[in-house]
Amino acid sequence: MLEQQETTKIRSTFMMHIVNYSRWDAIGTPNKLNFCLLEKKPNKYFSLLTSPNFGARTKFDLNFRLLKDFSETETLHCHYLFVDRSSESAALYAQLNALKRNMVTIGESSEFIDHGGLMSLIEEFDKIKIYINRERYKAISVKLSSILLKFANFTG
Repeated sequence: MLEQQETTKIRSTFMMHIVNYSRWDAIGTPNKLNFCLLEKKPNKYFSLLTSPNFGARTKFDLNFRLLKDFSETETLHCHYLFVDRSSESAALYAQLNALKRNMVTIGESSEFIDHGGLMSLIEEFDKIKIYINRERYKAISVKLSSILLKFANFTG
C-alpha cells in the first residue's frame, strides 16, 4: 500500500493530466478553468495543488476553489470537481446524478463512479488506476484524449 502522502501526490498529478488531456471543443475551452475540490480538513489535495512547490502543471490557466458543499459548483462555475472519499454521501450521489451541465467529476473510490461520478483515481496494488463511468462519459460534451483513455478502465 502506498503511503498517504505519496498517494495524494500521485492523485494530484493525475488530476493535472486529466485537465491537460480534456477537450472542451464542443462547448469551447474557457479562458480560465475552475478546478473545485470538495474535501474535508486538512484539505491535503487543495494544499498540494496550490503549493508553489507542486511540480505538475497544466497548459491551462486554473483557478483552484475549495468548496464547502456541492451546491457551490454552480455559482463558482466549476469545470472540474474532485471529491475526496470522506466527502462522499448519499446526498452527494443524488446531486451528481441530477447534474445537467458539463463538469468533469473525479473521485477516489469505486462507489463514486458507481453512483454518478465520471471518474475515480483508485489505489490498487500500490498503483493508482483511472476508472471511468462509460455512461456518464457519453453524456458530457467534454472529451478526454486517447492518450488518457488508453490507461483507463471503463465501468457501466
